[in-house]
Amino acid sequence: SLTPKQILDNLSIPLIGIIPDSESVTRAANIGEPVVYDHKSAAGNAYADTVARYLGDSVPYTLLHEGPRSIRSRLFGSKRVHLHDE
Repeated sequence: SLTPKQILDNLSIPLIGIIPDSESVTRAANIGEPVVYDHKSAAGNAYADTVARYLGDSVPYTLLHEGPRSIRSRLFGSKRVHLHDE
C-alpha cells in the first residue's frame, strides 16, 4: 500500500482527506444513514474533517496506526499530524 506522501507525489494534487477503511461505512450504508453522522467512527470523523478542510478550515490530519502502540506512544503520542507544510 502507498503512503499518503507517495500518493501526493504521484497525483500532484492537494490532499484534503484520508478516509480509513472501516466497518462503520458498511454499517451506515446498510441502515441508510451517512457515516459522517457516526461521531464515534474513524471514518465518520475523517469525512467531517475532509469537509471542514474543503470549506477552508485548518484541520490536522489523523493517521490511524496499524497494530499495537507502545505505552509511551499512547501516553505522549498524537495521532493528529500535519502531512504537508501549510
